[in-house]
Amino acid sequence: MKDKVPLTSDQVLAIDTIYKKMKSQAIEQGERLIALEQKLELLFRSGSVNRDVLRTSLRKIAKVRMELRFTHLATHLKTPEILSKDQIRKYNALRGYSNPNPCTNIPEGHNAEMWRKHNGC
Repeated sequence: MKDKVPLTSDQVLAIDTIYKKMKSQAIEQGERLIALEQKLELLFRSGSVNRDVLRTSLRKIAKVRMELRFTHLATHLKTPEILSKDQIRKYNALRGYSNPNPCTNIPEGHNAEMWRKHNGC
């Protein structure tokens, strides 16, 4: 994508820095999420789950899932500070975000099934 939206070397460095930080946090949060899901599965398998334990487990899972999503989406909020308005317009067009009907045009680089799911197609 950086070839289609020309970036300066400073922009590439800045984006790479925020991406690496986001990825590190997301991996840690993802590992916590998997561990919590596995713990819940074990509770069900052992027969030791009850309504209170289930509610507590689901609350913890929801919190970590929210943190993971926040980490990802908050990173997107940093990008406009790095790019020019023209670069943002070009990026949005390439990613299909400016398409009036996202269901008919799946942008390059997107998984078609996931794109349709996220866009309610």
